[in-house]
Amino acid sequence: MCSEVQHMSSTTELQQICPAIIDTGLEPDLIQLSKKAAQTKADFGNLLLEAVDSAFSTISDANSQALYSHLKSNFGITRDAIPNDVEGFATALEAAFGQGALLIEIEIMKSIHSKVAQIQFAPTEGELSFLSYLECIRSGTKSL
Repeated sequence: MCSEVQHMSSTTELQQICPAIIDTGLEPDLIQLSKKAAQTKADFGNLLLEAVDSAFSTISDANSQALYSHLKSNFGITRDAIPNDVEGFATALEAAFGQGALLIEIEIMKSIHSKVAQIQFAPTEGELSFLSYLECIRSGTKSL
């Protein structure tokens, strides 16, 4: 299992605040992922960037580039740097979107969940953390 990574907010927190609005589609106790394998750090990066692209397009297809531009100009995070600085990316999302960042994180996790291989993720004490989830996926993609 992956070690817990501290994060300012959590998707679980948002689920408790407005459960009718948020349906992650993910099991709360254990996430068992499908059978396609991503095997290298580069694959993790591509997987994450595809998931971020997908999540941003749910906000506004036409403005995805504007979102990346905002992250770069206000937080110094380029699209290509996201896989190497997931904590900075999560912090930038929270600063830019407030509680709305949690919805983006959920979309990113759902997209990754649909694509990666037999990696089990059991949130600590039922707490689903974006950063701990990504760390688990990064660890799992290295060992497959």
